[in-house]
Formats: sequence, structure tokens, C-alpha cells
Amino acid sequence: MAPRNQLISAITPLVDDLRVKVRVVQLWFMPPYNNNGPSSASNGVQIQMVLCDRENNTIASSVKSIYLNKFKSVLKEGGVYVLSKFTVGINGGNFRVTNNVYKS
Repeated sequence: MAPRNQLISAITPLVDDLRVKVRVVQLWFMPPYNNNGPSSASNGVQIQMVLCDRENNTIASSVKSIYLNKFKSVLKEGGVYVLSKFTVGINGGNFRVTNNVYKS
């Protein structure tokens, strides 16, 4: 039996087999970046998003460049999606788009 939709607040790196129903609040494409500034390579572009659940919990999320062609025409700002089979990590660094401790 498939798991029920969880809230973003239930997401941790220790829990697998999560399924969340979220709205894409913001979506943008991020070019590849290295220590010397943006790279000109087109194969490293990622989709970056802010996702929100039914209780207005938010989380930063990204789609790796290898999946860009699969998802760039599917994911839309304002769209509602059920997501599963994703990884979760610590939301660190100098620039955080949400206050959530994790990102997907």
C-alpha cells in the first residue's frame, strides 16, 4: 500500500518512502556555478523551486541537471504535484530560500 501524503514538516533525511502533495510557489533555472562564477556549460542547469504544503510549510527543492529534460516542461509555478522517491539533505550555505532546516 502506498504511503499517505505527508506534510513537509515530516521530511527528514532519516525517513524514506515519503510522499508529499505540494504547490510550486516559485520556480527558476539555475545555471552551473563554480568558484570562479557562473559556467558557460549548458548541461549543468538545474531547476530550483520553493514548495509549499497544505499547512503553508515550505522547503527548497531542486531537480538535478540530468533530469532537466524530463521535468522542465512538466513542472510549472503554481502547479500542485504529488512527489515521491526524492532525497533530502541539510539546507546549508550562505543563501537559503526557506527557513526549513532541510531541502529536497
